[in-house]
Amino acid sequence: KDITVESLRCAVFTNDQFEGNLVITDSKFTTDSLVALALYSGSTTLNNVEATTKSSNVIDNRNGSICNIYGGKYTTDSDFIPIVNANATMNIHGGTFEGSGTVIATTGTGTTTIDETASETVIRCNNKEVTYHKAGVRVEGTSTTVINGCTIENAEYGIWVRKDTPSVTLKN
Repeated sequence: KDITVESLRCAVFTNDQFEGNLVITDSKFTTDSLVALALYSGSTTLNNVEATTKSSNVIDNRNGSICNIYGGKYTTDSDFIPIVNANATMNIHGGTFEGSGTVIATTGTGTTTIDETASETVIRCNNKEVTYHKAGVRVEGTSTTVINGCTIENAEYGIWVRKDTPSVTLKN
């Protein structure tokens, strides 16, 4: 609780040997060159976290890990995708997510649920010029995405079904 980390590399890294539960509350993470939160196993809960990267992804959730987000702000100043959920589970319950191109990407066999019943969820493509598509949510592979309310702003595509056979369910 109440952690501030400014680093050149990952601020939080759960490698493939971590099997526990990590809870981070009211904290701030800033990184210069790598992912702010590299979550590669176990379960991580982020409560009102602010995370920013200057040249990479903000959250890289992979390999069967579970990430639960309850509010906060997640931003990248680069052309990278702020939130990547690949072959893992991500549950978003409010927060602001901002990037230049695609903001949230679910790939492989990943499952992402966006549910703003407790708090507003805003997915925002910023005004930076990019050479690829601006998408609020991008899905591909055989991933599953359920959107139960959110606001997507300034996107070329609100939801981009990029390739393969993903499942997307829209509610509310």
